[in-house]
Amino acid sequence: MLSVVNGIEYGLTAMIVTDNLKLAMETAERV
Repeated sequence: MLSVVNGIEYGLTAMIVTDNLKLAMETAERV
């Protein structure tokens, strides 16, 4: 999924809701 999101030429706005901050930070770095 992240490769598809990163391949889009338009701007991306996202919100990550989780109780696992470490996982959220790792995911945010990949986007």
